[in-house]
Amino acid sequence: KPRNSKLSEGSDAVFSTRVIANPRPRLSWFKDGQRLIPSADKYEMGYSNQQATLRIKNVNARDSGHYTLLAENPQGCQVSSAVLAVEAAQEQVAVERATSFSEQQQQYHQQQQQQVIETSAEATKALSPSFVTLIQDAETTEGKMVRFDCRVTGRPYPEVAWYINGNLVTDDATHKILVNEAGNHSLMITSTNRFDHGIVTCVARNKSGEVAAQAKLVVCEREQVVAPKFVERFTTVNVKEGEPVRLFARAIGTPLPRITWQKDGIPLVSGPEVQICNDENGCTTVDIPRAKASDAAWYQCTAQNVAGTTATRARLFVEAPKGPAPEQKRLNLPRPTKVIQPEAVPEPEIIYLRHVERAAPHAPPKEEDRI
Repeated sequence: KPRNSKLSEGSDAVFSTRVIANPRPRLSWFKDGQRLIPSADKYEMGYSNQQATLRIKNVNARDSGHYTLLAENPQGCQVSSAVLAVEAAQEQVAVERATSFSEQQQQYHQQQQQQVIETSAEATKALSPSFVTLIQDAETTEGKMVRFDCRVTGRPYPEVAWYINGNLVTDDATHKILVNEAGNHSLMITSTNRFDHGIVTCVARNKSGEVAAQAKLVVCEREQVVAPKFVERFTTVNVKEGEPVRLFARAIGTPLPRITWQKDGIPLVSGPEVQICNDENGCTTVDIPRAKASDAAWYQCTAQNVAGTTATRARLFVEAPKGPAPEQKRLNLPRPTKVIQPEAVPEPEIIYLRHVERAAPHAPPKEEDRI
């Protein structure tokens, strides 16, 4: 980005800025909205090694003003501006003139960029700017870094400006304005303080219109930050199916912690069967009017702020009601149509056995018979 310059009459002024583009950009320089024509005796313009330069020879009071570089290619265009102040050779610039010039710079800054964009040759129909992604609310501690990101589109490519509580933000030691080729714009505050607390606004404008997005930035003083802590916790509960259930907890901290609930690790939200209520004192409750078997689970309550995070958990048991003992059913059999008589006991049978003489047992031979 070219830097503002304050020179004495008769010297040469040089503005230089780095321009990275593919394909090679077409560069145009403007003074107070009027295009400058290169000339050997007054204006020298160059572009080498991705560096665009403008040399103004032998400056005088009429050369004071707002100088703007317009870089454009088929992918879009970018604008960068700086101010040149020329002092008379024999006298110092009065304090009133410096103040007037500063006011003039601020007054014509937006108007100048708008005039430059209107001079760019656009091959297609102009489109008003719009946000593809919006900036989000943020909360941080004094002295820490915070960043806001957004993405804009439009034709011609819109200029983006950042404001904090209505004041225009410029690059300084703690505020950095970033942009990349994909159209992502960022405001990075490297070290927040209490003056950054408030509303951050991103404004995108081109010749077709203007659009703005806002986010809230909360900056807590360092000495006032206290990590969250539960002073009241809920415990394991046993209920019968159909009975009401209430889980209650209370957390403290500075700033007041944000409280969320989970059921078996899944975020829990209010609905027809579960009501979640949080108040400004850090109290939180989960009410289940009629407990069901599916409500039995681990419930966790988490409290979080910029200083830390803490949680408490317990289990809910739901007992299904015991029904009456099942009635024993009587077995009904059909009446018999035929009576079966038992068989008569058979009479004893007589068996006659003939007497048989048993054979004498066999005796081993004597010793003398073996010889």
